[in-house]
Amino acid sequence: MVGGSMGYGQGYTTQAALLLDKAEDYNQCLAQAARFPCCHRPGFTTTASVILRSAWVVRMNQATHALLGFFTLYGLLTQCRTYDMLTRVKLHMLDCSCALRAATDLFAGGVLMGKRVTQHDVARRAGVSRATVSYVINDYKRGRVAVAAETRQRVLAAIEELGYQPHAGARSLRSGLCGAIGLLIPDANNPHYWGIVRGVEALAREHARQLVLAISGLEPEREWQALQALAQQRIDGLILPLTYPQRLANELEALHQQGSAIVTFGGMIPGRDTIITPYELGCEQMMDHLLGLDHRRIAFIHGVAAPMLGSDRLAVYRGKLAATGVPVAEEWIIHCGSTFEDGLEAAGRLLDLRPRPTAILGVNDIMALGALRAAARQGLRVPHDLSVAGFDDIPMTTYVTPTLTTVRINGEEMGRRAAELLLHRLCEPECPPQQAYVLPCLVIRESTGPSPEA
Repeated sequence: MVGGSMGYGQGYTTQAALLLDKAEDYNQCLAQAARFPCCHRPGFTTTASVILRSAWVVRMNQATHALLGFFTLYGLLTQCRTYDMLTRVKLHMLDCSCALRAATDLFAGGVLMGKRVTQHDVARRAGVSRATVSYVINDYKRGRVAVAAETRQRVLAAIEELGYQPHAGARSLRSGLCGAIGLLIPDANNPHYWGIVRGVEALAREHARQLVLAISGLEPEREWQALQALAQQRIDGLILPLTYPQRLANELEALHQQGSAIVTFGGMIPGRDTIITPYELGCEQMMDHLLGLDHRRIAFIHGVAAPMLGSDRLAVYRGKLAATGVPVAEEWIIHCGSTFEDGLEAAGRLLDLRPRPTAILGVNDIMALGALRAAARQGLRVPHDLSVAGFDDIPMTTYVTPTLTTVRINGEEMGRRAAELLLHRLCEPECPPQQAYVLPCLVIRESTGPSPEA
């Protein structure tokens, strides 16, 4: 080609050389250029090598340079000097055809668009087999097969150097699963469950897994539908509360049969990993606290939307009163929903009783906060005229006046521990069922005090 054309090409080549990090990448570009087809003009291979150099800049830097590479090729091909108009027109038409073909080849080869780095690329760079790369990526061991530390470091260095990212779709096709963790929570209105979400999401993110969230709304039908939807997505594992264990037995078994790991909280299924929170221990602490303040007329607001979530606390409530010699008045136990409004309405009914209770215990903090509002509406001072307490220790218990006495059940810790069990099950599917404990803790604040009749 003529001097002007090569001068432009050399300038662009210099830019490409400055942007390339490694000589072998530069040499690989030149090797690809040598494979381009012959052209109607001498020096096409040289031109193609210039564009491939610029195309490698696209791969290493910004995909928006792709069109620049195309027009550089077009410009280089049309800068050859010709001596008559007819020849110039013919060459121009051939130039357009050649430029389009060259650019199409570049796009088809994945150079301009950034060809995906594969495990084979990583293996070549690290000097190991593709199987070794797979072992390292998946932390996978079969029998006594393990990757030596030095080899593992070479593979990890190659992964970082090449910017390798596992292909989620291909991995899903091979395993039949999608690489995601499912989480089912019963109540989106209760901040306690969002603490569980935060705990699960944090650990899932640390292990490069997606979180698929479903909400049952404390309705058996919606919970069944949510489980079916999660099963169709072929999630790797599922964390869920045991609100309706009998109704969901078939869906849980279907998930297990397709290879999904299962971790439960709020109850236990034989043969499954479980987060155990002894709510009854927390209720014992609360009842001992209230009885120690000389309360004998203690009312209990119990949510019936999901009986499994409060039945243990109700049993302890009854047992403690009976052990103290206090007869349990059934009108002191209100069965209702589990929202703030439910707690407000239930507490209003309790405070209309004569004699009225001296203390109200809500099955969760949301309902206990409703009881605080009901007391304020009736002009009662808490804790002088009435003590109020709840369960969970959600953040807003410290925002109200008086601050709420409660039993702390750390939702974020529950979520994290559940995710740990699930990830361990995915790595060691044959290990025996595991249990992890998250213990409750009584938190005494301003809303409980001595009985007004003491």
